[in-house]
Amino acid sequence: MTLRLLKSFALSVDQDRVPISSSAQRLLAFLALQNMPRSRTYVAGMLWPDGTASRANANLRSSLWRATRTGHQVIDAFTQELAICKHIDVDIHVAATRAHRLLDMSRPCDDILTAQTREDLSADLLPEWSENE
Repeated sequence: MTLRLLKSFALSVDQDRVPISSSAQRLLAFLALQNMPRSRTYVAGMLWPDGTASRANANLRSSLWRATRTGHQVIDAFTQELAICKHIDVDIHVAATRAHRLLDMSRPCDDILTAQTREDLSADLLPEWSENE
């Protein structure tokens, strides 16, 4: 399973795009960018900062429910924490790994210095989303 955040949002399984609601997209993108488990309270507060804590938690529960409607496990939901599932390859993490390798002067990098690497490293993060999203 892959999650694309560079150029646009896309969740795919074996090259087939998985439909996912906009609120579940926000949640999944946020967790992918965190790249570590986060408390439910933190996630709700960061994604819905303008409302009450009760409303933010309700929005989070709704988004989690919508994420389960994809038919694929995309979020590990624990009692207190949430995380993107480890089996999902996230394009921005792959691009960051390549960037770090390119900066490592002690290792050759000819094998990763490709057009795809250049394209990924120059791509915008979720360009179709507004700054508020």
